Amino acid sequence: MKNEVGDSAEEKSYSFFKKLVIVFIAIFVPKFFIRYENSELVKKTNAPIMFGLSSLVRDKKSMDLVKSAKIGVISDLSEPTGQTLPEVLLNERYSLQHVFLTEATEGELNWWRQRFSSVRKIGGDDFSKFRKECSDINLLVFDVQSLGIRSDVATNLLKNVMDISSELKINLMILDAPNPLGGKIEGPGNVPLRHGITIGELANYWNELEFGGKVALKIVPIKGWSRGEWAPEFCRGGKDIGLSASIMSFIAPFFHVKPFSSFLETNEIGRGDLALMMPGSIKLSSWELSYLKDMLVANGVQSLSHFKKNIVGQKEILGLKICEVEQREGGDSFSAFLKAMRFFSNRKTISVDYDNCFDQFVGATSVRETLQGKKTFKDLKDEIEKSQISFMKNVGPYLLYSPAPYQAPMGKIRVSRV
Repeated sequence: MKNEVGDSAEEKSYSFFKKLVIVFIAIFVPKFFIRYENSELVKKTNAPIMFGLSSLVRDKKSMDLVKSAKIGVISDLSEPTGQTLPEVLLNERYSLQHVFLTEATEGELNWWRQRFSSVRKIGGDDFSKFRKECSDINLLVFDVQSLGIRSDVATNLLKNVMDISSELKINLMILDAPNPLGGKIEGPGNVPLRHGITIGELANYWNELEFGGKVALKIVPIKGWSRGEWAPEFCRGGKDIGLSASIMSFIAPFFHVKPFSSFLETNEIGRGDLALMMPGSIKLSSWELSYLKDMLVANGVQSLSHFKKNIVGQKEILGLKICEVEQREGGDSFSAFLKAMRFFSNRKTISVDYDNCFDQFVGATSVRETLQGKKTFKDLKDEIEKSQISFMKNVGPYLLYSPAPYQAPMGKIRVSRV
């Protein structure tokens, strides 16, 4: 009997001790891990980079806004988690009113039309229709990957969306994402051609600079990311999109230069590859082609092949396949563009001309004037460096991540005829 009572007391004591341990684990172990997760060491080494939908679902204030709103979504359907924002909002039965797609095949559009009544592609100059469609919503969610250059699809679209949001007094939420080109600044302009900031930071800057703070802006920030070097893997769509971004930072100005503008092949030659095209009427010797390729390679523009005929199955077309634009000390992709243009301008068989959008695209009339021989390259370089310093100073208060973007050292532009 005594043993039974003793055993019972021991069992009660053990049960109490067991409960005490469980309470200790429940209360103090999570605190330990929270402190560990917030430590500087983990932030610098092990913290995952989250952005887009992954960041949104972990942001309570942003999710509360989404849950209570009538929503329009602008999306490029690229999401590192695999499931896109419009799908999640539709599946979770949020009040989704419109889906606007910047990138979509006919098959993707048909898939969406079978599941949702108001879906279409957006782009170009159809913003009067977009304005009418936004009359029945109070929240626009912008989920589009920027390539890190001022005149890409995301950046051009953003400014129009901010304008309409301000006019209609609609909340604008931007799901921020890393700039795949890193923090390097290249080119002239109030916002340089390659600006080194994220789409969210650009929206912050424009809201004050262009809209007087009138846009009801909410940025869902990237988690665990700091601005650094070129990082193509850290963007929606993965490394292929990041590589395309690096190539476009060099090749995009050619869209506005004749004879290249009509012969710029933007379809993929291989994954992540683009080709600079010229009409076959341009006669370049094998030495000139080799020189051009070597000069571009020396400035970080990597090509898989020399110019060659029928690269896209057309007659009398010459092309140079560009596979990557590296970041090299002492030069930048904008300098590489200037050097390439200097080479083409010095060819007697090539008549170079610039369309009406060139000055706006590159950010200054002085670029064209320099390439036409009306200004010196030294004057252009001084102007570019001055505008970049001004941009870095002005954009500073609107940055969300560190370190700040930095100037790329411009290489020397050879002015002698080659």
